[in-house]
Amino acid sequence: MTETGLENANEKIASLETDVTKFREEMASFKEEKYKSDILSELRSKEFNVLFLGLKMSSNSENPAESESFVRSFLIKDLKFPQSEVDRLHFLNVHCLPRRVDATHSLTYSTHNNPPIVVKLPKMKDKFTILK
Repeated sequence: MTETGLENANEKIASLETDVTKFREEMASFKEEKYKSDILSELRSKEFNVLFLGLKMSSNSENPAESESFVRSFLIKDLKFPQSEVDRLHFLNVHCLPRRVDATHSLTYSTHNNPPIVVKLPKMKDKFTILK
């Protein structure tokens, strides 16, 4: 290989190394933006949720229909909501959080405690109605 050919090869290698460095920086930036976007999306999807803690369901079933019926009954009997107001509330999803225990016990509950019940509402107004 001639000296000119070797210089051209070295220039191409340097150019490729620069391109790889730029690509890595762009990928890191993309990953960071994607992570932020995913976190914001998750937060937005949960902002209409109401979490009921410590409620004792009569059955051990974690059936969504039973959970919804239980929450509606709780609102009427224990929180003294008018039947008409509870009937007006539309629940998108009602479910018990899965049973799990971790070493720190943060945001978890043991199998001896009652599972938290999550109610997803379509409107913030409904969430504020329940939380009032």
